[in-house]
Order: sequence, then C-alpha cells, then structure tokens
Amino acid sequence: APAEQEGEDSGPRKMFKVILVERGGCTFVQKVREAQKLDAHAVVVVDSAESGKLPQEIQSVIMGDDGWGSEVRIPSVLVAHSDGRHLIEAAKNSSMIVVGLDWRLSPSREVQVDFWMSSGSQEAAQFLSSFQPYAQKLAQNRSSRILDFIPHYVIIAMPEMMETMCFQEMSWCSEDPDGTGPVTGRDVVEENLRQICIWEATSKKENPEDANFEKFSWAWWQYVKRFSEECPVRTTGPKVFGKDCSYKVMDEIPEIHALKGDIQHCELVEYGRHLQAHASAKAWGPLALRVNGWRFRGVLEAETVVRALCSAFTHRVAACDEIIASLGGSRVDPHQQEAPPPPEVGLSYHAAGLSLLCFLVALGLVLWLFKRSMSSLVRAALREEVMLEVKAAVLQRAEFGGA
Repeated sequence: APAEQEGEDSGPRKMFKVILVERGGCTFVQKVREAQKLDAHAVVVVDSAESGKLPQEIQSVIMGDDGWGSEVRIPSVLVAHSDGRHLIEAAKNSSMIVVGLDWRLSPSREVQVDFWMSSGSQEAAQFLSSFQPYAQKLAQNRSSRILDFIPHYVIIAMPEMMETMCFQEMSWCSEDPDGTGPVTGRDVVEENLRQICIWEATSKKENPEDANFEKFSWAWWQYVKRFSEECPVRTTGPKVFGKDCSYKVMDEIPEIHALKGDIQHCELVEYGRHLQAHASAKAWGPLALRVNGWRFRGVLEAETVVRALCSAFTHRVAACDEIIASLGGSRVDPHQQEAPPPPEVGLSYHAAGLSLLCFLVALGLVLWLFKRSMSSLVRAALREEVMLEVKAAVLQRAEFGGA
C-alpha cells in the first residue's frame, strides 16, 4: 500500500501502489482495470508456469486488448514466471516489498520499429507519409543500419457469413474501410498481401549480402506513400483502391517494376505462408507501434515518435541532432552529459534583492514610526516643561502680590 518514507535529505517520499497479479483467468486488460479501481499506480503480471518463456522471450509478448483497453490509465508489464515467482514469494512473506519500474525505452545502438497497420487505414497512411522524411534521414546510411522499420499487417478472423471481408479463408480477413462504399475487407487483405510481397522482394534485393537485413526497404516506403495518394479509399465516386491501381503504382517505381514477377509469384503462390505469418503476429490494436520491443503508448504523430526513437540510441546520432534541432529542441548524449550542478545553497540574486528591498522597507517603516513616536514624546515633554514654568511663574507673582 502507499506509504510515506522519511528520508534524511529529501524529506518524505511517496511510495506508489504496484499490484502483482498472475496470468490467467481473465484478460490482461480486465486485470489492469480491476487494479486501477483499487487505486493502483502500476500492475506487474507474472506469466503462467505452463508458458515456459524465458525473460528475454517474454519481452516480445504483447498483452492484447480485449476491446476495453481505452479505459486503462496506468502502466502494466508482463514478466517471466522465473522472475515473477520471486516477487510472489516475497509478497507472501512480507506486508510490503519495494520494486523499481523504469518505463524508458530500452537503449540500443540501432533502433527497431515494428508497426502494425492496414493498407485501408487512413490514419496509418497519414502517419507513414509524415514519418517518411525522418525514416529516410535515420536510415540513409544503409551500412550502419541505425534504424530498422518492419511493417506488420493486421489480418483477423471473421464468422462464415462475412465472406466479403475475407480472402480464401475466414482466418484471413480485414474490416471494411468505407462502410457501404465499394471497397471491401477482401480488397484490403489483397492489398495487404501485395505490400507484404513488395516488402519481402525489395528488402532482400536491396541487401543481398546480408541475410538478416530484411528490416528496411526504400522501395516499400515509396510504394505505400504513392499508393495512399493515388489509390485512396473513397466513400464516394469511382473505386480506385485495388489491384489495377496497385500495379500502376508498381510500374512507376523502377525498383519494384524490375521485381514485379517475383512480387506476383509471392501474391499468387506464396500468399498462404505470408498471410498466416502476419495473422499470427497480433498486436494490441489495429494501429500499433513498438520500439526496441517495447510498446509505444504516446500519440501516434511523426514528431512524437521520432523524438522517442532518438532517445532510444545509446550513442549520439547526427541525424537525430538535425531532426530534433529542426523540431525546436536538442538531444543530449547520455554518455557525454555534464554532471548536474550542485544544489543551490542560500538565495539567488533575485531572491536576495527582493529580501534586501523588503528589509529596507521594513527598516524605513520602523525608523519612521520611531521618529514619530520620539516627536510625540518630545512635544509632550516640552508641553509639560512649559506648563511647569508657567505654573511656577504664576505662583511667584502671587507671592509678590501678597507681600
């Protein structure tokens, strides 16, 4: 429970409430929502013993949304059972245990971004279009590979009666992007597949000597930007979103046009493997972004995301310095930070000047009151002395008159 802990130097420090729960029985979101009702500040979910996932493997597990995730206002983290059991044992043997939770991005020499999207999403298209210049600057030196950007396409399952939303099987479906408009969920799945195939073909072609480099594709970036501009989802007018417009855009990009045969082979022959892979790699929502294995919970805007990416590097990156400077800020190299200045002792110049002014005003007021008081005393003393002299003179005249 929250408690006040006295510190010798810093004074009272508030301890936040972190609730520990075990996986299973209900959804992750429901667990966190219940903890939130109990005024928890954070939740630690311990993986089930049957899972068997190692701590390094659990980092790639995404706690899915059950549809009520928008009501969650506190952070949560999933830990491996091998780590969590120590917390459980400690909690059973103690009324309070202290844990430290660090929500900063995991630093790395290169940053990997995983982005879940759909070709029919206008929000995804807008984000990619605005983020493309930053991605281009961060990944312009292909040999250094400081940025890996991997797209994941949202493929979902639907009931049997929703066949217009699906491609080949009911497990390869997508939501209808325009309601009663001409574009269907099937059209979206087919376009998702084409973009997957473009990614697969071009990322390998651009880096044939590096088998592990399927993490960035210049041609894919060009294609998704042009496709969103030339083949948008329209609620009115003739349908342009689809295969014909897609092939037209492919022919406009030389790198893709040269690989069009491989892309069509992927689309017509290898579709099952690719669609199933993307359907299995689920995220917590239809539009999601992960940085270095950690869920990004900020506003999905290009400027916000690039600031987060630049903060995740372990070393200073010139491209980040240029980007942040253009956005009106500066990035400090964590390994070259100057020591923080010692705490100020005494008063600042402003505070000292204000204190001196107040002192002088008070002193002037005291002197004025003192002067006024002294004047009153002097006048009273003079009056009394004059009266005594007058009295003495009157008595003296009376004596002379009687004589």
